[in-house]
Amino acid sequence: MERRRESILALLLVAAMPTTSIVFALQVSDSEFLTQVFFIFAKIWIIAISLYWLYRVDNSKFSLQRTREGERSGLIIGSGMFFIILATYTILGESIDIEGY
Repeated sequence: MERRRESILALLLVAAMPTTSIVFALQVSDSEFLTQVFFIFAKIWIIAISLYWLYRVDNSKFSLQRTREGERSGLIIGSGMFFIILATYTILGESIDIEGY
């Protein structure tokens, strides 16, 4: 039961940060600089909590070994994301207001 409670805590610490970052940007701070600093902090927080959990709690070993299966999965997922972005831009590209920025 304790392991489950720890897992829920870690999940909440990671999952709540993107929402917290958005709320900070839209409601708390009017400063663009502070918003950017908090955004960077939020990204570091997400990575740090995840890495801490992986190496300290799960006792995983660091490994950068490439496998055929991993390369194939990365190629398929990356290609799929590319085509989704390309299709979205093709369909909605004319409605993007470039001059407004």
